[in-house]
Amino acid sequence: EELTTLYFPSLLRWHGPQAAEALEAFWEADQDSFPLRVALARYRIGQGKLTEARELLEGCLEEQPNRLIAAAGMLECLRELGDDGAAIPILERLPELSPNEPWLLMRMRGHFANDHAQSEQAVEAFSMVLAADPASAEAHQGLATAYRALGRDEALQRTLARGQVLARIQNRLGWVQGAESPAEGLLEVAELCVQIELDSHARGIVDYLQRNEPAFSIPDTLVAALASDSKSSGNMAHTPAQDAP
Repeated sequence: EELTTLYFPSLLRWHGPQAAEALEAFWEADQDSFPLRVALARYRIGQGKLTEARELLEGCLEEQPNRLIAAAGMLECLRELGDDGAAIPILERLPELSPNEPWLLMRMRGHFANDHAQSEQAVEAFSMVLAADPASAEAHQGLATAYRALGRDEALQRTLARGQVLARIQNRLGWVQGAESPAEGLLEVAELCVQIELDSHARGIVDYLQRNEPAFSIPDTLVAALASDSKSSGNMAHTPAQDAP
């Protein structure tokens, strides 16, 4: 579970009943916690409880109006509500797009840019998401929307193809999380990662299998390909998750 959370934070299912119950228990014990209130609001969004989420986030922004994670959560909520009138002032007050801001905020910038036919800005925002979280299916979808609007057909087809592989990875991750012996599923995920040049992710999975499942046979071709790529390619090193997707 730690392996999949590290490499695929945005592909995991965060709104299951067990996760929600655990978060609510933490919140009941510390209702003044700012991060917990934002997190609970985001769970409420995932559960479709948008009025409750909005009230929680309004309280957070009244208390700390410059906290970007609260602004990001509010933008997510308002987009679900279709309330552009309330979202635009928040967007206008934001600082310039930065790779150091919450991933959620980058994604919300991209979505609102797409919604308002600002396709170049959407490309910039979603590309920044993918620089930090290259397995983000949501960012690939947003980028595809922007490329389609810009008429960039080659980039669109490439992005759609990557998105299809990510959907297969997400499916296998769901199976892996509930499996008693996840080695075969993890190997399939590693092979899919290589198809879309997520070599650091594939290498991390192979390293994990070699350490924890020494009896499991890993194809020599996969090990050799990853060893070769680690010497010659410019693939980006993985950046651990900085916030819940």
